[in-house]
Amino acid sequence: MAAETRQIQESILEALSKGSFTIEEIAANIGIHRTTVSKYLAIMEAGKVVEFRSIGKAKMFFLPKEAGK
Repeated sequence: MAAETRQIQESILEALSKGSFTIEEIAANIGIHRTTVSKYLAIMEAGKVVEFRSIGKAKMFFLPKEAGK
């Protein structure tokens, strides 16, 4: 299970390395259901691995600026 968790998180990080995306866009990009992506993004956001900005009803997720250094 830990290997699967790590693989999903790495897939999300790889997708976000290309820019800011909604949960639906990330899910489509990595081929995982949006509910699963949402769960992992919440965990990653709490750990300060990713950040988000609300734009209307959508949340745009992205990597923190420090991660790009």
